[in-house]
Amino acid sequence: MRLRSILISAISLLAILTLAFSASLVTMGSYLRHVADDFERSTESVRLIQEIEIDLLAYDRTIDPATRASLDASILGGLNTAQRFVDTPEEQSELDRANQNIRAYLTRTSANPQDPPRATASITPELTPALVALRELSSENAKQARDVLTEATRWDQRADFLATSLGLAVLVGVTAILVWLRFSAFQPIFAIESAMRRFARGESEARAPERGSVELQTIARSFNALTEELLRRQKDQLAFLAGVAHDLRNPVSVLKMAGALIPSDQPLPSEDRVRQMLARVDRQVSRLDRMLGDFLDAARIQSGVLEIRVEEGDARAIAHNVFDLFHAVSPAHRLSLSLPTEPLRLRCDPMRVEQVLNNLVSNAIKYSPDGGQVILHLTPAGEEVVFSVSDEGIGISAEERLRLFVPFRRGGVAKEWISGVGLGLCVAKRITEAHGGRLEVESALGRGSTFRVCLPRGPQKLQRA
Repeated sequence: MRLRSILISAISLLAILTLAFSASLVTMGSYLRHVADDFERSTESVRLIQEIEIDLLAYDRTIDPATRASLDASILGGLNTAQRFVDTPEEQSELDRANQNIRAYLTRTSANPQDPPRATASITPELTPALVALRELSSENAKQARDVLTEATRWDQRADFLATSLGLAVLVGVTAILVWLRFSAFQPIFAIESAMRRFARGESEARAPERGSVELQTIARSFNALTEELLRRQKDQLAFLAGVAHDLRNPVSVLKMAGALIPSDQPLPSEDRVRQMLARVDRQVSRLDRMLGDFLDAARIQSGVLEIRVEEGDARAIAHNVFDLFHAVSPAHRLSLSLPTEPLRLRCDPMRVEQVLNNLVSNAIKYSPDGGQVILHLTPAGEEVVFSVSDEGIGISAEERLRLFVPFRRGGVAKEWISGVGLGLCVAKRITEAHGGRLEVESALGRGSTFRVCLPRGPQKLQRA
């Protein structure tokens, strides 16, 4: 899975659990406040009934009119206040019965005042129904208070269970996330960091394990691909240096032989021999000049300062110049030229385009060691001019075509016995692209190759090489 998706899911889960925990606390708090209010109403109702009962007993035991009037008002006010604490039909029924009995008692007592007996603790018989109704109302309120406490205890147990469950869920979630991060995130990260440090110390075989989340596996694969590419480039550079040394050895050997041909203490050799040796020297110097030119162009391309001087002319002249340069180079190769009959106008740097074609024709001859035909073809193609160079040489495999334009890389069976340092095609491609064109290749092993230089015909915005 992706690290981002897992972290988002984990954080979302923890957020949901936290919100659920908070919501449960708020709900429990609200319910407990409601329970406390109900319990307070029940206890207040019981206290009020007890006060009414005390006032009734005091009313029954006094004959003072003023005291009775005060107690009467207190009793009736208490009954009115008790109405505010009624919550159930049963409680309302008990309160109505008590109210009826008390009012009946007060009415009879006020109509027939009498002195209650003082010698005993007995009460007036007319007061008994009122007291019984009050006690039943008090019992109903007490029962409600007990029910409220029982429900509160039940909800308290539920709250404890819910809080414990949510706490354990959060703990398990956090633990699971930490364990996952350790094995799926931190360990792969530490392994990648360790591989980087070992590779930096010079352990070329150090590789990062490709495990963990998708992102970390991608990072590990990218690092491993980078190390492979760095090692490949290092090998290519070493091969390049070996190729340069090998290619320099032949011109140096020829120059050394030319120097040895004319010793200072002996007569000069024959003119034919001197001319033959000078011709060899000239060819080797030309090779050195081409190598140095490729090096300089590659350096200019890498630094972005390759100069392109555009002018308008006939593309056929460029093809003619290349053909004239190579048509008599190798007797084993038949170089032919195919041109349109009408002028083909082209805006380009003629010298640079000739450099590209010279490289392609030179390669066509070089990589056709058994000879054969080499065709230089020029044709218009819509808004483009296409130069193509075809040969009947050894060809290029599909795998080698993928890295054909990489600098300093020469592959295939020819790299061991055909000279070169692997810069020519890279330079040719960048020059072509600087003109706004493209360099294409078609090839198959054993069946030759065709390179096409496609350039825009009209004015174009030149790119930096």
